[in-house]
Amino acid sequence: MDPLNFTEFRNCGIDPNLLNGGRPGALADFEAIGARVAKDSPEAFALFYSLITGADMPIHVWEWTELNWANPRLLVIGFRGSGKSTWLRLRLAYQIGLYPAASHLILRATQPVANVEARQVAQILTGPVWPLFFDNV
Repeated sequence: MDPLNFTEFRNCGIDPNLLNGGRPGALADFEAIGARVAKDSPEAFALFYSLITGADMPIHVWEWTELNWANPRLLVIGFRGSGKSTWLRLRLAYQIGLYPAASHLILRATQPVANVEARQVAQILTGPVWPLFFDNV
């Protein structure tokens, strides 16, 4: 599978409106896709990213993802608007889904910024799409 082209996944029965708060489609489709997402791999995370955001993962974000799997202590530096915060929020939510009993830490420059980040991750975890992938959390 080409890791940069996730259009095939979005075309396998998922209503893109659901991913942005719309109504659910066929449960069997979501269970099949959920099984793919629940694997700890860059490709599975990219699928999760694509389904949650409703957009293909940009090439530079895919590169961050590959590097992060090779080196979990990766420091991501990018220009404003490059998607660093979105990638980090989704990566953290994904890790919480895979490893709910593990400890997870958010570091930001100030406590108020970290609180905002934590609320945004919590919104992913309590959103309508989350239980389709990680109903055990």
